[in-house]
Amino acid sequence: VHNDLWALCNLGQEEVKDYLEFIENYSDEDNYHILAEIYSSIKKLDRLYYYEPWWQKSKEKITQILYPTYKQNLKILGWNKLEKESTSDILMRSLCINFCGFAQDKETIIEAKSRYATNNLNLDIASSIYSIVAQNGDEKLFKEMLLKYEKSEELEYKLKILASLYQFK
Repeated sequence: VHNDLWALCNLGQEEVKDYLEFIENYSDEDNYHILAEIYSSIKKLDRLYYYEPWWQKSKEKITQILYPTYKQNLKILGWNKLEKESTSDILMRSLCINFCGFAQDKETIIEAKSRYATNNLNLDIASSIYSIVAQNGDEKLFKEMLLKYEKSEELEYKLKILASLYQFK
């Protein structure tokens, strides 16, 4: 249902505020696909309205409502990959780390920075870690990550680092 409402917003036939109010109903959601679609919608809104004066307040409100859902799912899954876990759990972990970073959760940011410093990241969450570190990094960290990109011999890690480099402010 939220996809239909989101589509109507994209067509200009519904107000974005109606969508934001509607997704409050998903505060107890644990389905990866639904949470991924909601996060994708919020990220698109963030890119579109980042410089609008009203957006920061709306973003804070919606992240406050949905943050506990993503944080709880992350708490259940943990940060470390488990043996024989489902693909859905692997994807959900990364999604929840991303959302918590987006929501500026201090605990998540500290953990991401700590894991980044080890230079020993699990490929499944590496993109999330690099993104959070970049979004909260400075020029020194940018240069460090750029050097890490240039020195990395593993293509998958190189691509994840490259995708994060544009996220520095």
